[in-house]
Amino acid sequence: MNPKYSIVIPTRNRLDTLEASIACCLALRGITDYEVVVFDNNSTTDVAGLVASFEDSRLKYFRSDVDLAMSGSWETAIGYATGTYINVLGDDDALLPHCLQVVDALIEETGTQVVSMEKAFYMWPGFENNTIQESLKYNPLDDKIDYSVLRSRFVARSVTHFYKYFTILPMLYNSFVHRAVLDAIRADGQRVFLCQSPDICGGFAILNHIDTYVRVNSTLGIWGISPKSNGANSAIKEGTRVQKSFIDLNAQSGYVTHADLPQVKAQYGVYIAVIDAYLHQSARATASQLDFKLDYTPFITRAISELFQVVTVEADLQTALAAWRTWATQFPTYAATVNDTIRSNTVDTQETTETLVKSAYNQQYLITLGSVYKASEYLYGLMSKKLSQELRIVKTTPIRLWGEVYSKTLLRTFGASFENRTISLIKAVTS
Repeated sequence: MNPKYSIVIPTRNRLDTLEASIACCLALRGITDYEVVVFDNNSTTDVAGLVASFEDSRLKYFRSDVDLAMSGSWETAIGYATGTYINVLGDDDALLPHCLQVVDALIEETGTQVVSMEKAFYMWPGFENNTIQESLKYNPLDDKIDYSVLRSRFVARSVTHFYKYFTILPMLYNSFVHRAVLDAIRADGQRVFLCQSPDICGGFAILNHIDTYVRVNSTLGIWGISPKSNGANSAIKEGTRVQKSFIDLNAQSGYVTHADLPQVKAQYGVYIAVIDAYLHQSARATASQLDFKLDYTPFITRAISELFQVVTVEADLQTALAAWRTWATQFPTYAATVNDTIRSNTVDTQETTETLVKSAYNQQYLITLGSVYKASEYLYGLMSKKLSQELRIVKTTPIRLWGEVYSKTLLRTFGASFENRTISLIKAVTS
């Protein structure tokens, strides 16, 4: 009999962080009906040996004997999942011990096909020259688990117009998604992940095949940022071995920036990645949730400004800006916005991304824990002091998304059901 939940961990040459991520999965409490699928993307390290050392029947190991791009690795990895609801966990990330209990309760209560969650951020030790210290960043803790029901179309507008950050998307990276949704995506376009950033691209794909989803506003997991993270190496340190491998494998596998975008490197910032993912997904045969007119103005101003933060080599910066000027000749409506944004930014007036990240993580969350497993136990311990013996799951008023029309529409659609209410569903979650 297949399990209800699959947690899929794609990995490549990261034994030092993978061990902690697996340990977090095996420490989940209250729900036992799950599997942990470890997919090894042709690692040169002994991933199979590490998995076997846990001696746990919930662990399943699969391997590719050829190098896959990140999106290809994720695509292959989720194909091995046998659960009804599927989640992708980074090999330096964690789920908090009570995560599955909350997800399961919400699925049973609401019947939703997708439960998305808030995550904390953990900066692993070991960055080169210790420029960024070990730290854990999380939202203020409360005495309840609260959630909202979000409309897909308005989430898509909010993210593409940068009213909300992309982490509100129902990505496999922060959600448990019913396999029927993934099957529908494949039937529509063969693959779930069509571009270079599988987390964001998959989020838009899922949005396009559901009307609403449940968003847990309380922290249920941790995004780890480690020395070998693709995202961190793209945004913080240019020219690393990890970044070069990411770029080369994408090129070899045909994952390229959408033709309607400036042909700059996709790793030059999150704004390019968001719009690239949206354009790839909105071109599918069925794109009912993504068929709105996109205003490129907020994207232009943010993406060009981000170039001055991310690109540290002057020649590379000028190449990227030239690509934007070329794009402006093809989209003359936005030419003035492009040129004005370039003129208003200089390297001297922009902080580098490394400086920004270092500042953000070196404020009030510095802590020495050593691994994301210890970080998850630490954060769960803090939450357990706040949560009552009966975990309260509370439906909140809707998160405000893009524009007043959304708020009015959502309230009109769901009405009084958005009044705060308490559901006692799970007992004794504290140890």
